[in-house]
Amino acid sequence: MLFPKIFGPARPHRPLGPGDLAVLFGLAVLLYAGIRLAFHAPAYVEGPEVSLDPRALPWYTFLSTLRMLAAYVLSLAFSLFYGY
Repeated sequence: MLFPKIFGPARPHRPLGPGDLAVLFGLAVLLYAGIRLAFHAPAYVEGPEVSLDPRALPWYTFLSTLRMLAAYVLSLAFSLFYGY
């Protein structure tokens, strides 16, 4: 073995159990659902109207900053709650 003191002795692989098979089945179902959704998507997906006017840039910047602030506050609240 190359690094026995760091990684320890090699262990034999165990066979797949029911939990492993359930996870594999769930991943296969998610992959199948994603492929089905992709094939039945409309040819043209409409999104929100975005103005290309340079005067709209400060408003879009404000909205992006507000989203970042909201994400920061939520993550801070979660980390303080979870850390406590």
